[in-house]
Amino acid sequence: MFPMRLLTIVLLNFKGRKNGVTAPAVRGTRPAGFGYEGSVTLKAVIVRDVVDFGGGGASNIPFAAATEVSAILAGRPEEGAMGFGLAGGSGMGMPPIVDLLASSGLIPSQPTSRKLARGSDGRNDGEVVMGGVNPAEFIPQSMVTVRNLDPIHWQVKVAVASIGNVHVINTSRLGYIDTGASYFLMSFADVLCYTHSFPAQ
Repeated sequence: MFPMRLLTIVLLNFKGRKNGVTAPAVRGTRPAGFGYEGSVTLKAVIVRDVVDFGGGGASNIPFAAATEVSAILAGRPEEGAMGFGLAGGSGMGMPPIVDLLASSGLIPSQPTSRKLARGSDGRNDGEVVMGGVNPAEFIPQSMVTVRNLDPIHWQVKVAVASIGNVHVINTSRLGYIDTGASYFLMSFADVLCYTHSFPAQ
């Protein structure tokens, strides 16, 4: 058994050559196809391989690996993508990666925390921590509990909305978060609040 530790993945703006790894599909499993926004498609199989997480922690774990991807995804500079499935299992019928890591003893528990880098400061310091939180980045006073509406939607209370140091909306609202949303929807009245604070140049 390896000593349990928090697993921190630093999100860097890395561009370079992709590495290829060949691992056979797990016997008895079937490939599956998936479709995403922007006409992105892929086919994946379940493979099993030894994954080294550093610090002496390596585990022979199963995971899904893409065998075919659409051209728009194949042309991306990233080395790969790690998906965080729902607690009830993924489209491949496997437990989420954090459950696998916790059950293998590589991380102490399932909580996952994320820090998004700010493009304006150029620090490029985003990270994902599996098994807990990074105390240097986590502010306990800011923690809130949000309501699950269903497996992929959450309801949050928004006290105020600001951009930079400018308060755009000063009265409370209810917001709804979608795990895959890439845009904001708001009422016409809230749009007017924004355009009043930031008129078109």
